[in-house]
Amino acid sequence: MAAAPQVALAGSAGDVSADSIRVGLIGAGLRGTNHLNNLLKREDVHVAAICDIDPARIELAKKKIKEAGKPEAAIFDRDEYDYRRLLESDLDAVVIATPWLWHTRMA
Repeated sequence: MAAAPQVALAGSAGDVSADSIRVGLIGAGLRGTNHLNNLLKREDVHVAAICDIDPARIELAKKKIKEAGKPEAAIFDRDEYDYRRLLESDLDAVVIATPWLWHTRMA
């Protein structure tokens, strides 16, 4: 995961510190859920956005974020191209955890 220089998050909800890295997760399946679990253990990471086309995986991700006591993430689940909206949001890094066929176009 590569991150841009850290940015201030003034006005953010929850326990997000000013020097947290804002991460988006594209793909909340098995591999994506493992990445999410690891990200939620870090105090210097804010999972700011989740994208997946499966409503059950979105709900699982939201549940894990809530159970970890972290602020809610923005959800991108309109269709298989909604990852484009996620990429336009204010993030420092993105984890792509989708089937390999999608990796190139998402990157």
